[in-house]
Amino acid sequence: MTEDITNQISIRNLEVGGGPRTPLRKFKGRLEKYNTYTDTWERTQVKLHFTQLEVEKSDEPYDLPIAEIDIPFSKREKSRWGIFSNSLAKFLQPDQDIVDSVGTELEMSWTDGHMLYDGRENKDTLQASWEVTGLKGTVAETKVDAMTRALELLNKKTLSQFNSDALSDPVIRSDETMQKSIMDGSFVTAVVEGNQVTVDADGVYHKVS
Repeated sequence: MTEDITNQISIRNLEVGGGPRTPLRKFKGRLEKYNTYTDTWERTQVKLHFTQLEVEKSDEPYDLPIAEIDIPFSKREKSRWGIFSNSLAKFLQPDQDIVDSVGTELEMSWTDGHMLYDGRENKDTLQASWEVTGLKGTVAETKVDAMTRALELLNKKTLSQFNSDALSDPVIRSDETMQKSIMDGSFVTAVVEGNQVTVDADGVYHKVS
């Protein structure tokens, strides 16, 4: 039964609609495999198995070369699995899924500021969640830098649309300097003055080829 569920695990076609069990908050590691199990509350959990760890941030000393990260599986986009899925999908081709990232090095970050449903509060509350902020391996050879991502997000958007998308993007969120430049408007000013983008009469920005 568990094997059948594992074969159905996907980061695609999510329906729009707790903290980690590890001191790790940001690390790089090779995704060796993933599997599922049912927890005490009969929920399906996805366990990601990492090796070759490079710890960048941890709440306490962490010297092990391996780590296991548990994320509750959900078909809903507004969930911890949804947040993880959308962040990983940014580094994959449209026809690829989580199985294609096995064997690659992922940069995992525990990030704040996500509005998710809290059963105890019976409402959406700000919570933290795991996101993929970098990937290196057979799927993508280099980490997407914040500048490249910001220019992609600005293209064909108004300023308000860009700000909303950019400040929720995992790559942008991992770069404090870029976040600040977007919030104070200096990023957009700089790329317009540098002729990297233009803005039309409707206030829509266009990336210069």
